[in-house]
Amino acid sequence: MTYQIEITRRIGAPDPSLPSQFFPGTGSDRGRFIVTGDRRPSYEEVSAYLQEEIVDFMLMDYDLESGEGYFVVVDGEAPDAGTIYIFDDL
Repeated sequence: MTYQIEITRRIGAPDPSLPSQFFPGTGSDRGRFIVTGDRRPSYEEVSAYLQEEIVDFMLMDYDLESGEGYFVVVDGEAPDAGTIYIFDDL
């Protein structure tokens, strides 16, 4: 089974020069995505797929029914909207 994960929105960090260690969330980008395919992968599968591609990634929310989700990239840049990742079953 192959899945396509499309980044639908990138939300830049409020102040990328500040580390989240001292200023929680200030240097972290956020993003939204949608998953398409014949079946929806689980929360764990989506998290594992995206961790392969995005450094310091943390899946915050994923709705299995709609295929939509939200993530944070700690002290890093989220992929641009329109970025597409293609994955096979783990």
